[in-house]
Amino acid sequence: MNAKYMKDPNWMNRGPPGSASWSWKSIHSAKNLLLAGLWKRIGSEDGKVEAEKPEGCNLKWVSELIEEGRWKRELLQAWFGNTQAEVIERISTSIGRRMDRLIWKFSKTGAYTVKTGYARARQEENQISRNRTYNAESSWEVQKRTVWKNLWHQKVKAKLKHFMWKCLQNCLPTNEVIFKRIGQGEGRCSCCGEGIETIEHLLFLNAMEVWKLAPVSWDGLVDKQHNLWLWWEEATKATSKECGPDRVNLTINLFWQIWKARNRRVFDNEIQNSPNIVSKAQVEWLEYEHARKEEKEQTATANIKEHQTRGQTAGYDNVCLFTDAAISSRMIRTGQGIVARKWNGMIMKAKAIVNQYKGEPSKEEALAIRNAMLMAKQVGWTKIIIHSDSKSVIDQIHSGHEYDSTIASATILEEVQDLTSHFASCRFVCISRTENEISHALAKFAIQLVNDIE
Repeated sequence: MNAKYMKDPNWMNRGPPGSASWSWKSIHSAKNLLLAGLWKRIGSEDGKVEAEKPEGCNLKWVSELIEEGRWKRELLQAWFGNTQAEVIERISTSIGRRMDRLIWKFSKTGAYTVKTGYARARQEENQISRNRTYNAESSWEVQKRTVWKNLWHQKVKAKLKHFMWKCLQNCLPTNEVIFKRIGQGEGRCSCCGEGIETIEHLLFLNAMEVWKLAPVSWDGLVDKQHNLWLWWEEATKATSKECGPDRVNLTINLFWQIWKARNRRVFDNEIQNSPNIVSKAQVEWLEYEHARKEEKEQTATANIKEHQTRGQTAGYDNVCLFTDAAISSRMIRTGQGIVARKWNGMIMKAKAIVNQYKGEPSKEEALAIRNAMLMAKQVGWTKIIIHSDSKSVIDQIHSGHEYDSTIASATILEEVQDLTSHFASCRFVCISRTENEISHALAKFAIQLVNDIE
């Protein structure tokens, strides 16, 4: 196919000849999909500048835009404008001599496959369909999505989330719902026998004594008690206030106990008093909160043990390098902090690095690790232990040489692996933020700098 159809190296920028077969024309019709998914990963700086250049621009090689492993910001802005300059600056530069290569960004390996191409084509098709639907969508649909998203993020048991979903959908089997669906009964309240047993009647009007005794009050929402949906929308706004999430979570538990008490009365003829309902709701809520805290503590303990296992006691000839990164979206800057210590904790060297672009957390953390290794190589340290509080980056380094091509730090992580060969011993350890306070403070300080300092 190369010999017949791809004689011109820029064949992708031209249409197929009129004499081309139907198959080749079909392949060529997908070029927009292919171009949308192709990224060029910078290897060496020997590549040519192939993008459209403004009039008067004499740039020819990528190396003219890079100095000491960094993009020349002023030159980029002068020739390509601020918007394009920001996009270019987000491309990771390489310190190695790899050849530039094209990668397919929708595949973890970077290689194009029919499967990933088809999946991407379907995604685009579905996105177009969703956009049409969204443009015609009412504010009510947007409102519903917000309510469901808020509900599924509540810190309560899964069964209580499902219960609240049923309440808001008005599909809980109250007497009113049963009467409307199958015509059984009269729809009257089983407890008071006066009004129709709607979900609002059950949870509010019929439970007034419960709410008087409850440790959570919603007096400001009395005018919304005729419509649970409206009431819930206003109540969940409290999650942004202090103790707001706890109030909402306890309220869900109260709703649940009110419903259970109603069922005991209807099916078991067992009457529960209001103090008992409130007490059960509180106990169940507190038990769940306690279980959540215990789980967090167990996870933290497990992480500490893992760090202790990985971060074995450094030998007297090991150098411990602590790295961290900070990002300021307001100043459009990133900072890296690197602190080198002896095995006994004494600081040997420190470095603060500043960059002027919008950073991505994982990429900046990976850059800090790479720069720490470059510093160690330059000084001549042969046995090093890299410490970082970015678990995701450390896990990726431990995972091996194959990195997800879709992540911004893939090039950097490959170079981190290459740099390990320059040391007699090189280990990577994930630590907590509290153990990494000095390099974290140094990274935040670096954001304020004009130039790097050591």
